[in-house]
This record gives sequence, structure tokens and C-alpha cells, in this order.
Amino acid sequence: GDLTLGQLTAFLFLVTLFIQPVQIATEVLNEAQNAIAGWRRVLDVLDLEPDVADPADQGVELPEGPLDLRFEHVCFNYPDGPRVLDDVHLEVPAKTRVA
Repeated sequence: GDLTLGQLTAFLFLVTLFIQPVQIATEVLNEAQNAIAGWRRVLDVLDLEPDVADPADQGVELPEGPLDLRFEHVCFNYPDGPRVLDDVHLEVPAKTRVA
């Protein structure tokens, strides 16, 4: 029953070779469970009914061609905050860009 250093080294090497695939399989199983849980959350979101109703069939007819954009007397403040925009006027001509 004596165990040589070479036999001990070979045994430990074989144990390591056996444990590594088990660890990898455990990691793969964990990732698969995370993926399944994520997919279930996606399906739950897709099954939700939208909170916003479809717009009415009636709408405003817009004139043909390019349209200007104009804001007049715009005011804005954050809840419980000071007014950050006060009586602002803005006009953006058609076919122009504003940055």
C-alpha cells in the first residue's frame, strides 16, 4: 500500500481533469437558467396590454409640402422647482436643422 510521488501526482492530475468539466457544466447550467429567466421576462413584457389607447380615427389634415415649426409663449419648470423657461418663442423654418 505505499503511494509514490509519481502516483500521487498522476492521481491529483486525473482528479483535476475530472473536476474541470463538472465546473464548466455547472457554469453552463447557471447561464442557461439566467437565459430562461430573461426570456420569461421578455415574454411577460410582450404579453402586457399597452396603457396607451390608439388615437382616434379623426385627425387634423396637414397642408402639403414642408412645414415650419413655431412655439410661442412656452414656459417650463420641473416639479417643485423654479421656472427654467419663461415665455420663450422659437421658430424653426422648414428644411432647416437646429442643434
